[in-house]
Amino acid sequence: MSKEKIIYFSDHHFFAGCESMVPNFLNSKELKEIYEISFVYRNIDNYEKELLSRLSEKDNNLYPVNLPKQQIHNLLLNRLNISSLLYKFFALIIIPIWKYVAIFLAVYPLYKIFRKDSATILHINNGGYPGVNTSYSAVIAAKLAGINNVVYMVNNIAQDYKSPLRWLDWFLDIYVKKNVDMFVTGSKNAGLKLSEVLNLPFDKIINIPNGILPRIISKDKEDFLKSLNINLNDRLLFSTIALLKKNKGHIWLLKALRLLKDSNKIIPLFIVEGEGSEREFLDKFILENNLIEDVKLIGKATHIFNLINASDVIVLPSIGKEDFPNVIIEAMSMGKPTIGTRIAGIPEQIVDSVNGFLVEPKNEKELAIAIHKLMDTKIINSFSEKAKEKFNLNYKVEISVKEYIELYQTMNK
Repeated sequence: MSKEKIIYFSDHHFFAGCESMVPNFLNSKELKEIYEISFVYRNIDNYEKELLSRLSEKDNNLYPVNLPKQQIHNLLLNRLNISSLLYKFFALIIIPIWKYVAIFLAVYPLYKIFRKDSATILHINNGGYPGVNTSYSAVIAAKLAGINNVVYMVNNIAQDYKSPLRWLDWFLDIYVKKNVDMFVTGSKNAGLKLSEVLNLPFDKIINIPNGILPRIISKDKEDFLKSLNINLNDRLLFSTIALLKKNKGHIWLLKALRLLKDSNKIIPLFIVEGEGSEREFLDKFILENNLIEDVKLIGKATHIFNLINASDVIVLPSIGKEDFPNVIIEAMSMGKPTIGTRIAGIPEQIVDSVNGFLVEPKNEKELAIAIHKLMDTKIINSFSEKAKEKFNLNYKVEISVKEYIELYQTMNK
């Protein structure tokens, strides 16, 4: 008897946190025992390289597809001053036009693959909502190809209709709402927002947190720090792992460290991992505030779990555009206490004063207090035990995959 088929679809230019469940699905023996699975994704070398590095087997049914460029309007607008009226005028015309042209152009190549694969379920992996334009295309292509069941995974906070650029999405959103059988969110917070934006009934949305499969530690703490030419000198090591973007709140971390240092408090050594547009600004702040010996910006680390393993505490001072950060769950998988902000789904991950600390976003005083409290190794050890316990109960990849299998089987009844 032939197995039913599931197609997974995702469109991202790099392997962001919202992609973490894709290799978990493709690697799952439990899933493969029940279904024949395949994965359709944008044909980009960097994405494919990272994907392949996370697959335990190389015989997965992978279908890279050439899709219209998402940001072609940037090529048309980059010669104009972003603050000029001319830029705004053309942006309001070019961005919507190209968006809908790109959605239309992506339908046919996706339809061809979906039709050929004869799947019964399409699982769309997306960031926020509406997220990537081709998620619309995938829903349309699925229905044209006769796929009966569509699961739409939303990994961030849904965007409401306050922006004029979202107004034209209303008809597409109606189509998606009608033709998607189940929406899945990583956090309850994201589920509530999605339900509000799309006016979804609660029986059409389910919360399944992403599961984390801990990766191999290729270097122990001593070797990892040696590779970075870092000597702790008996200091604790705290780390922040995030793109260097404003919404990740790095500046508030640096302000908190400045407060502690000005108060003559002992502070940990901080490793800041990541690349992004804020790098120059953060470098300047570190230099001007005499934090050179306390904060090390190391760029993008090849093996994140080596850094997590070497760290005593992980800090994520995000101030917005966040939902259910994988780095917090990854830290919990290794028994690392975390400090996070009271936004989005982070309070669902961190139980304040149990497995970490929660602070208000953009509040360097609260963040400084939390960092200072976690200089106590007794608190670190207590939080570490609770972090590992919470991970084992909620965020192991086997738990997440099992819940998805139950969802798929319910839909096929």
